[in-house]
Amino acid sequence: MNDKVNFQYYALAYIDVLNQTEHLKNINKLHITEEEKQEFIVHIKNTFGIINGFRNLFSSFFDGRLKAQEYCNDKLKELKGDKKVIMRKFGNMVIKKQLFSDTVIYYTPLAEGYNHVPIVDILRIFQALSFTFIAALAAKLAVRGSFEAGIGSDLFENEIYGPVLYHAHRLESEKAYYPRIVIGEELFEYIQGEMKNNIDNIEFKLRKKYASKCFKMLCKDVDGTLILDYLGAEIRNITIRDTENKEIHEFHVNEAYKFISSEYNRFLSNDDNKLAGRYYLLKNYFSERIGEYWQ
Repeated sequence: MNDKVNFQYYALAYIDVLNQTEHLKNINKLHITEEEKQEFIVHIKNTFGIINGFRNLFSSFFDGRLKAQEYCNDKLKELKGDKKVIMRKFGNMVIKKQLFSDTVIYYTPLAEGYNHVPIVDILRIFQALSFTFIAALAAKLAVRGSFEAGIGSDLFENEIYGPVLYHAHRLESEKAYYPRIVIGEELFEYIQGEMKNNIDNIEFKLRKKYASKCFKMLCKDVDGTLILDYLGAEIRNITIRDTENKEIHEFHVNEAYKFISSEYNRFLSNDDNKLAGRYYLLKNYFSERIGEYWQ
């Protein structure tokens, strides 16, 4: 192979939709009778329909961000000199996605040569994960995931491969356990590194500010695992400012809590102590955050 392959660092979010295997195994043949047809449609809605809807949740969030970026670009015309260059760089979004089966991957390069600021895109993914995660639970859809930094290669368009994908997948499958988003050590160190910079210019002061916002969106779960605090103060502040969609976000939080409570009771009544225990932890997280920020 003579083609050059470029390896660099990426931040990568790996999100998995749970319980799809249970639905897929029920689809064994195409329908013949009307009864089989109706049963087939139900399974399709619970598999392909669910995955399509979940992907659209992410897309709608980033589409909104792109519209906001267009608005900012119009405002940039009023600026001049270095300030215009810096603000354009902070406004650019370089977030790519890779979709396969019941998995959604979003990633952004950490290299500086893309005319964007990586820490800003990390914050954008944090926000997208938070709102999508809550909306998914509100729709009675359980998801879990991870967000890690590491080495990878964008071999083909919108397709990443390398150690970063392996580490993110390992975190999701071995550390997440139940619906939550685990934050990897490498990504956490990257955020801390951006917070510690003391370079005295406008760009690095802004980077430090965005890194601080990312840091505030993290918390330790009861088992000591670092997770995305998707119901914390930062997300609540965004919903308060977003007066147009504030009621929708609050509705999603309440519906998500109802779903989590019902799942906990279901697993408890079925003597499934493992899943009941996991949903108990999730229920406690919601109870604490709703009481502190959402009431």
